Amino acid sequence: MVARSGSLASSRDVSSLSDSESDSASASSASSSGAELSSGSDSPAPRRLRARSAPRRTPRRRNALLPTSTPLSTSLWTTREKQFEKFRASLLALPVPNDVTRVDKARGYSLHVMSALNWVLPDSLLHMSAIPALHTSDAAGAEDEEPLLTLGVHVSLFHSSSKRFFGNTWVSPELALDPFQIKQSRHPSNSTLRYVVENVPLNFRAFFLSDVVDASCVGVLELVAYEKDPDSKATARVIGCGWTLLPLFSTRQAAEASSSLIPSVATSGDSVNVFTGSPRMLWELEPTVWNAQEKHEGCKLYYQLVPYE
Repeated sequence: MVARSGSLASSRDVSSLSDSESDSASASSASSSGAELSSGSDSPAPRRLRARSAPRRTPRRRNALLPTSTPLSTSLWTTREKQFEKFRASLLALPVPNDVTRVDKARGYSLHVMSALNWVLPDSLLHMSAIPALHTSDAAGAEDEEPLLTLGVHVSLFHSSSKRFFGNTWVSPELALDPFQIKQSRHPSNSTLRYVVENVPLNFRAFFLSDVVDASCVGVLELVAYEKDPDSKATARVIGCGWTLLPLFSTRQAAEASSSLIPSVATSGDSVNVFTGSPRMLWELEPTVWNAQEKHEGCKLYYQLVPYE
């Protein structure tokens, strides 16, 4: 629907532009003929001709007021973001893109989100009083000032060829975070200070059915932190802590999933790096540059994908 409406808009622009060009061409020819007549005689006819040709200049002003063309990527970003948020808020499923490879019979899967190492928390969530190890006052005062934080993950499906999200977003249960687990560490590259939870045993399971068998479709997992209101315990803010890609429908992933029919916590599972920023940048990025994006150094997510019968 986005591409179709875009083509309609462009055809209107072309038609209006061609009309204005024809009008301006006729106006210029009329004005030139008027100039020749006025040079030849002082009869009123040339003046009437010039009077008729004057209003022909209005299409030029209308053409000048046409909106400037915006980059295609920017318009797609705005349109798809609004569409994605609308479907997400309504708990509806975005349609699967037309060029995705599918089969007749859907298959069941179990996605086991096992754990995360070196989960980096945004600075906007934390203050010096939030870290018990750095607080110098009594324990009671520190307990009053400590924010309530919980952790979770969001998993969506994304088609790299059309740059579209599809299906719906799975939201995991929230995991309470002990403030004493938050540590200070130096960034390995630039030695900047950051707040890290060294080991987060998530142990989340998501079961889903899908008839998609396309390697260009991936799972997009976002690490999320929730800030709770101290009084009502309601969620005050939801902030992303990074994101990663899960090759849920690749040939290698399907073969490994078929070889292990029972998910096990004892096995290490697959590990993936965690990128900084928001996964919405996928709307702008080509798949060839995904792995070149900035990563949280030392942060890894462990997961397993198993066929579910």
